[in-house]
Amino acid sequence: MSNSRIKLPVHGHEELISKYEGQHPLYVELANRVRQVLVDLLEDISIQMIECRAKTVDSLAKKVCRPGKNYSHELSSLPDLAGVRVIAQYLADIDSINSIIRKTFEVIESESDDKADALDVDKFGYRSVHFVVTQKSERLTLPEWKRFQGMKVEIQVRTVLQHAWTAVSHALNYKHEEDVAKPLRRKHNRLAGLFELADEQFCELRSEREDLSVRYDERIRKGNFEIEITPDNLSSYIDSAGADGVYQSYAQQIGWTVVPFCHNSRYDDYEDLAGICDLVGITTIQEFHNFLEDMKEGQAGIHCLAALEDASPGGWSASPLFIVQLILVASRGANIDPHKMMDRVEWDEFTAETALEIARKLAGRGSDE
Repeated sequence: MSNSRIKLPVHGHEELISKYEGQHPLYVELANRVRQVLVDLLEDISIQMIECRAKTVDSLAKKVCRPGKNYSHELSSLPDLAGVRVIAQYLADIDSINSIIRKTFEVIESESDDKADALDVDKFGYRSVHFVVTQKSERLTLPEWKRFQGMKVEIQVRTVLQHAWTAVSHALNYKHEEDVAKPLRRKHNRLAGLFELADEQFCELRSEREDLSVRYDERIRKGNFEIEITPDNLSSYIDSAGADGVYQSYAQQIGWTVVPFCHNSRYDDYEDLAGICDLVGITTIQEFHNFLEDMKEGQAGIHCLAALEDASPGGWSASPLFIVQLILVASRGANIDPHKMMDRVEWDEFTAETALEIARKLAGRGSDE
């Protein structure tokens, strides 16, 4: 590292900065490895993102040269050279995340803290959990981890809203409440309170949604379909009735390739199906059930798929849910506005245009309408 890159005086810290320059690539690798460990361990928790970074050499130089700060010549005295940030969607998941981190890493308690616990009961502000960790001894026996012996990583855990609050506050240069001018402090704290309340309300919404889903599942299992169309309710109905399997067999009869569900896109498929139901005027599970029964009459469903095959021979590969979507559009979509459809569902333009054209032909309207 050339001294010309650092604008601050570094006298007395040259050895520390030089050490870090030599080990910087190792800290980059450590941050990436710890991030991947957390990605794997937290896959069942609603995580917005997990990001990582190693402090740049210039950033370290600026840090150690701040007036009034004293650092030893050992890199181990700096806990945040490698950092990982876990941003969760829900406040209720923070304790589970913290527990996983404690089980997975060796937490240096004296250098870790919970910013939320540090706030007085009448204060709002920066809320985040900071862990300073090293690797457990059993992990350090693995060849790919041995070289990280004694190296620290700072892991921050916060919610999306806590992260947003921190980002905006820092943009205003409000790192601490004391940095806020007294005439502005009340508004600042009121806003912080709203963020905190929103975090709690999102948790309540998730819990209420789960409770409602359980109640709707029970009604669907009992054959009571007079409930509104939502992605969750469509999922419950189709899983219960096995309706998608019928239309999968139709597609296979005419030579289509049926691909299995993708775990990551399954809910998106139900969102698209709910959107198409809305576009064609199907508003309840009972109406959707009636539609599927109608498509079995005289093999109307397979006729829709055959018409799509004629429009694009040999070009169809679809999941069971997408097959249901195609039949719904082809049989009921003659009046769908193409622009509204593209705004509502994640279809490619060619597929949407083809399905809507088939819908108009089957409705006897042709392509001139």
